[in-house]
Amino acid sequence: MPCKTFKTESGGGFVCSRGSAPVARGRACFVQGCPQGAFIQCDWPAEPGKTCDRWCCDRHAREVGPNLHHCLEHLFLKAKEPAR
Repeated sequence: MPCKTFKTESGGGFVCSRGSAPVARGRACFVQGCPQGAFIQCDWPAEPGKTCDRWCCDRHAREVGPNLHHCLEHLFLKAKEPAR
């Protein structure tokens, strides 16, 4: 089973193939059915001193600041917040 390493803006990981279909290794993305490995945690403030910490793949997380990411659910919540 050949494996290749890769790097992304938010980290990296490795992909191993089983036959012809590559399988991303890592934690599971919080989106049900997503086959991508998750290497990003959501930084949405959940309670004082804590964050959401949902594991997301690159497809289901958005960088909202330097080293600051939100899962799609919290990204939409932020968009619904009234302007200050």
